[in-house]
Amino acid sequence: MKKILFLIGILATTTLQARQSSYLYFADKNGLMDSLEVAIDLTDEERASIPEWSYDETVNAIQDSVHWVWLWSSGVTVYYGGDWGSMTFSRTYPYKPYGGHIEGGKRYLYLPADRLPVTITWNKQFYIDNNLQGSVLSDMKSWFDAGCDDEDLPQEILSSTDSCVVHYTYMEGDLWCTYSSWGGLIVKQVGLSIGTLDNLLQGVGSVNSEDSSATKTLRDGQILIQRGDKVYTLQGQEVK
Repeated sequence: MKKILFLIGILATTTLQARQSSYLYFADKNGLMDSLEVAIDLTDEERASIPEWSYDETVNAIQDSVHWVWLWSSGVTVYYGGDWGSMTFSRTYPYKPYGGHIEGGKRYLYLPADRLPVTITWNKQFYIDNNLQGSVLSDMKSWFDAGCDDEDLPQEILSSTDSCVVHYTYMEGDLWCTYSSWGGLIVKQVGLSIGTLDNLLQGVGSVNSEDSSATKTLRDGQILIQRGDKVYTLQGQEVK
């Protein structure tokens, strides 16, 4: 009997340790709160069972203030117009280890522009303890590019700090960078990527974050990005 109880205890501990979660917390300009979950060590079945909402359900939830922060669950490609109705959204980022650039883990979260500025906070120790020092928030349309005028969040490394502020930078009529129109509802797009230090070093982390301004130049048929006194390729590699 003791052996059976001992085995049950081991199985229970294993189950409890299998899934770990932390949250990003959002406070809008009026102090109203919302949150998104970052979950790790999920099984394929757990990832597949994460609830998803349609575009219409998501817009309705934002308008009704049920939840006003949403995560695009449909993929990583930047979305420039088209059929928004085919997209699905969720409240959980299910991390699964991957190789290559930090772009490979990117998902987009959306904030209603009329709630900006929004303060985002998180527990940075979670990312340190789980070797996820490559995790980053950024509203750059492409994390290897110079970006757009309405970008506000060059990069925030989640293991290095525990908060950031997304400001209102919307320019009337310009919906092609970090803002989109969902049937008249203007939303701000911010990229969220959970990854290891190896993922980060191969991508956005190799670009100097101290100076968010950047200039594109063409040299020998190659587009280069100058940030401060350093020059980078579109792949984030420094040009000596």
